[in-house]
Amino acid sequence: MNRTETILSRAERLDRAKQIGSWTSVVTKAVRDSNPALRFGASFAELADKLYMSPAHCLLYVARRVADGRQARARNRWVGGRFYNWLTGSETEYVVLSGAVLGNSLKWLDQVVPDGLPRGVDLKLPFEIAEALDTELRAKAKAEGMTV
Repeated sequence: MNRTETILSRAERLDRAKQIGSWTSVVTKAVRDSNPALRFGASFAELADKLYMSPAHCLLYVARRVADGRQARARNRWVGGRFYNWLTGSETEYVVLSGAVLGNSLKWLDQVVPDGLPRGVDLKLPFEIAEALDTELRAKAKAEGMTV
């Protein structure tokens, strides 16, 4: 089994309709939906994440999501941190990446990207695999002279 098959076999589709949001996400969504400009900006940002992402954007996106997961795991060691994670909806077991980010990251790493990869949806990737992907992206960026 090659690297791409391993990543894709462990990725799960995130069903936003069934996901129960934290109270902060509910409040944020209510505020965003009350203002047309904020609603437009949020929908534009969500659409941009699901279309094309350059290698630099993929590197930043994956690095940010993995760093958020590391912080959530560090907070999870004490009761106040677990409460904060629960309040904000922070996850410790998986990292959410859009299919476009995952596909373009694999393409940049010279991996074969399957035709059936759903680019317009969010995928849950186990934290360890996302962390390994982040490490590979950083190594590739360093090898190509990008600032890491």
